[in-house]
Amino acid sequence: MEKHPGRFPLLHVKDERWRLKATPTGRTPWTAYGPVGKGVIGWKRIFKAAKRGGLKHYYVEQDLCVLPPLEAVRISYNYLHELTV
Repeated sequence: MEKHPGRFPLLHVKDERWRLKATPTGRTPWTAYGPVGKGVIGWKRIFKAAKRGGLKHYYVEQDLCVLPPLEAVRISYNYLHELTV
């Protein structure tokens, strides 16, 4: 985003509970995903760079995870709503 400012109007947001290694099949276990802000992705740093990258909209993908779906979405929303950069 820093190398190509203004070229990233959209951001796909999801989080994982731990760093995943690539697998031969490409399948990721559903237990690896969690609400945004409760995993290992550095969202504050990403959103800071996204401002320079031209971010206009972002959307959250909530995969199946260990929490009920609406609870996970609520946690993600609250985290992103309160995130300051």
